[in-house]
Amino acid sequence: MIDSGVWLFATAYLLSVASPGPGIAAIVSRTLARGWHGALIVMKYAGAVYLLYLAYRMWTSATVLPTVVDLETLAVADALAMAVVIPIMLAGVMGAYVTASVRARGFFTSRRSCRRLNRCGAIVMTGAAVIVARS
Repeated sequence: MIDSGVWLFATAYLLSVASPGPGIAAIVSRTLARGWHGALIVMKYAGAVYLLYLAYRMWTSATVLPTVVDLETLAVADALAMAVVIPIMLAGVMGAYVTASVRARGFFTSRRSCRRLNRCGAIVMTGAAVIVARS
């Protein structure tokens, strides 16, 4: 049976990977601009940058794993389970962002949708102008 520390690690890792940051912004913007091919290019370079980041962290750190996992009680099976969890979570989360971006790309390229977005933005700006003028 897998230790509860691995489940805690998996949950913490999922939350950290799924929270939007510069990498997600790059993937989403590239997918919106160029579709799947652009997303794959960004994911390739984002993966390389992430590996460099991990290398730096390992070089400068006293421990290999984050403090979420108790290193004193970590079994080989748990370490292997974590090694399996990480790429699955990364692929799943990044794939979900890419899929959502591809669908959004279709929305943003539609003339009708762009008109709706522009009108919604105009309404928000009008409201902001009224608030500024009244304050």
